[in-house]
Amino acid sequence: MLARDYYPHIFGAASLLVIFGAASVHPESAPQNAAGATKSYGSTVQGTFGTNPFVPPAGASTMSKADRDMMREIAYANVAAIEAAQMAQGKSKDQRVQQFAQQMIDDHTKAQGQLQSLAQDKGVGLPSSPDKKRQDMMRKLGLLSGAAFDHAYVAQFGSGEEQGARNAIVHAQAHGKDAHLKALAAKLLPTVDQHVQMAQDIRSNKMTAVGTSGTTGESGSSAK
Repeated sequence: MLARDYYPHIFGAASLLVIFGAASVHPESAPQNAAGATKSYGSTVQGTFGTNPFVPPAGASTMSKADRDMMREIAYANVAAIEAAQMAQGKSKDQRVQQFAQQMIDDHTKAQGQLQSLAQDKGVGLPSSPDKKRQDMMRKLGLLSGAAFDHAYVAQFGSGEEQGARNAIVHAQAHGKDAHLKALAAKLLPTVDQHVQMAQDIRSNKMTAVGTSGTTGESGSSAK
């Protein structure tokens, strides 16, 4: 009789252990949010907790930090070249300087568009305005006029900054890890080389100025 009364207590306790044991294990084996939706840690599955921590979120860059920095440096060079050239279009009276500035606008606008397209594909944010160093250069350049402006513009943005842009592109082509970045750098290099050569040609000759009559004459000072 004692044994018969004892067994139901054992079975009752065992049932409670099974129930409470399953409840304690369940949250670890299949995490849920307040709505009861299961969070997945699979290689590609996303749950209602948000993006899977092992998968880059939508729009996140898959490029290395070094590659992203290279892209941003090229972008800084592009936007500065465009803004400085637009200033030259408004201030310079030298025909060769104006032609050079227009070439810079056309080519760097195209290059920035190609870079922006790549950046969107790779999830990289690019600057849309020059950095502080280049802004300071343009502010000082804007205080000049006439031949002094022409000489400074061609020297700073035709030779100096454009050579810097060339260096950034060469660096990206040689040291970039992303194949698309390297290919774009190779595509941009010949155009930048052309800009550097054009600036050198202008500086190696006396600057010419277009008068109000449209005739061309020498400015009387060398750009060397």
